[in-house]
Amino acid sequence: MSKEKNQWSSNMSFILAMIGSAVGLGNIWRYPYVLYSNGGGAFYIPYITAILVLAVPFLILEYGMGYNFKSSFAKGITNIKPKLQYFV
Repeated sequence: MSKEKNQWSSNMSFILAMIGSAVGLGNIWRYPYVLYSNGGGAFYIPYITAILVLAVPFLILEYGMGYNFKSSFAKGITNIKPKLQYFV
């Protein structure tokens, strides 16, 4: 069994990925707060449902594709079936 380590191609790509993750998570937590403070509390139910039904499974799919193909989601789809690259 190979003991190969996964590494980032550069320090800048790692930093940009971490910034993107932090900004994305910050928006997920901030949006419901702003919505509720402006009187839109009834939107919580569809918002949380959409996150659980759509966002979490797609996040798991994207992480899994990246882990298995050692590339982005789009390149992983292209590796599975080249004709699907136009839909990504």
